[in-house]
Amino acid sequence: MESNSTGGKRWRLPAYAVETLLLIFFVLALYGHSIGFGFVGYDDTVVIVNNDSILDLYSLQGLWKVLKPESREGLHEWMPLKNLSLALDYAILGGMPNSFRPQALLWYILCIIAFHRFVALFLEVLAGRGALKWDRRTRRYAALLAALLFAAHPVHVQSAAWLSSRKDLLMMTFFFAGLYHQVRSNEDVNGRKTGRTIAAMLFYVLALLSKPAAVGFPLIIVVIDAVLDKSPGWAGFIKKHIRTYAAYFVLTLLYTVLYLKIASGPGGLGLQNVAEGVVDFNGTLPQLIGQQLSAYLLWTLWPVKLVHYPLFELSETYLSVKVAGGLVSGLLLVVVALLTLKRAPLAAVAIWLFVAGLLPVIGQAPFKQYYEVRYLLISVAAPALLIAGFFGRLYITRLKIVAYGIPLVLLCFWVALTLRDISAWSSTEALWLDAAVKEPRLWVAHKNLGHFYAQKSLMDKADASANTCLAINPASEECICIKAMTTYYLKSHEEALNLLENSMQYNRTGKIADNIALIYLKDGDKQKALDFYARHIEGRSVYSYDLAHYASFMLSAGEPEKALELYLTARRIRENGAYDYEKEIQAVTEQLRKKAAEKSQQPVTDSAEVEPAPTPAPVD
Repeated sequence: MESNSTGGKRWRLPAYAVETLLLIFFVLALYGHSIGFGFVGYDDTVVIVNNDSILDLYSLQGLWKVLKPESREGLHEWMPLKNLSLALDYAILGGMPNSFRPQALLWYILCIIAFHRFVALFLEVLAGRGALKWDRRTRRYAALLAALLFAAHPVHVQSAAWLSSRKDLLMMTFFFAGLYHQVRSNEDVNGRKTGRTIAAMLFYVLALLSKPAAVGFPLIIVVIDAVLDKSPGWAGFIKKHIRTYAAYFVLTLLYTVLYLKIASGPGGLGLQNVAEGVVDFNGTLPQLIGQQLSAYLLWTLWPVKLVHYPLFELSETYLSVKVAGGLVSGLLLVVVALLTLKRAPLAAVAIWLFVAGLLPVIGQAPFKQYYEVRYLLISVAAPALLIAGFFGRLYITRLKIVAYGIPLVLLCFWVALTLRDISAWSSTEALWLDAAVKEPRLWVAHKNLGHFYAQKSLMDKADASANTCLAINPASEECICIKAMTTYYLKSHEEALNLLENSMQYNRTGKIADNIALIYLKDGDKQKALDFYARHIEGRSVYSYDLAHYASFMLSAGEPEKALELYLTARRIRENGAYDYEKEIQAVTEQLRKKAAEKSQQPVTDSAEVEPAPTPAPVD
């Protein structure tokens, strides 16, 4: 409040209120129409629709299911804040798609605001230390421009528009809120400084509980302290901060050990390549990292063709431009980041943010987990900060037109790309059609389109997608199964069976064998189907979902007792899972009770009608 000449008080907006309101309207203008989007058949089914752990938030048992480690399709993970956030949506608004979107949009807005406040404060502190010669207006414009660019970057579309990416939004918000408090701790003294440091560490914990990708946070803490600290020499700097950094190191180490133990839990894939079968790569680790770096650098600055599973064609030679260029670029990044630490602090923080964002990606390279463009969600802060720095340097000169013009052109370009890409998340079909248009050789896009069309009984479209998929990747087990399904319905059982039997060399996960057994069953040869299924499932690694498929097959074969046994075994394997097969177990139990009652001629009471399981056709 301020006093005026008559002794009264004049109301004044809080600091950065105008910028905050502008950012809110900007995000709403970009993503507001996504409120009406539905679920996308790309993890939404298992993360939300069939996730029993988010259904009960009002009991201690339900809360424990929300917060404990979970397993889905052989993958163990622990992101309790993600499940808690989704459970809140379900408890308040229900289970429809638009029930989960308001909170997602809110978290993205909070993320952008946290990033803006971090940048604005960092520029103010740099100016106070004499490391930045910009006036207050220039600093405020630069911070706002950085936040607008960060909000508009197309890399964030997947995190903001895909419901299953709630973990990304939570992690980013806590990440930048923690950096804000760390910058503030370099200005405060005594008790307040300690309080800010503790606040930064708590936000780091919250970020880790949202998604493990936050492990790069301590690196940025060290960089910020190195840029802002006034200690004479590195010895004094290390002595001053050694306790804080030791605490971060211990915290990160404990979390990493705990998460790796959870990830490698019983019946799970651990840190094996979850993209196995999507990307075929047998090269060396440096070759993989080089291609990662070259691709991520390109997508950060020129995000024109962002798709899922983007690194679907990898080179296995060091002579490749992507491999050599990525390795050289990575080395140059580290050298430039070290050289600019004191000479150009804003550029140094930008480059180290890019590196910190990629740390979990590069860290997973030995396990060949090398896809997903949304892993760049922290790294794209780098171009936003660098362009803001470019703006600030020109704005204090007479080149104001250039200072405004170039960033605004880039902002409009990114906004146009983002608006184009958001529509891809309106439905499962739109998502994979978008990917197929951008990258025609991305066979997994055609595979998922074929699967989608088959589920909708659009067999002609499913057949066309399967043909395109097999033309690109003839060894795709999933595409072979889709082609067999369409052949089964559009041509003949015999042709479908011949296709599957001639493709058994590609029976990597057992889907081809499963579909052969289903055709035997459909053709009335029950015993042959049972023997074939049992023989082939016995010789492969079996996860809970394999047993569930086997149980479904047994129901179709009229063997509910064996189906119940398989479902119970699947539940035991997946005791920490988001889906525990309770509905299936109850349905089969009821079916067995009715069967027993009919045999003894006892009336069935207080029971719901249970529809007999349909005999399935070949499925993906």
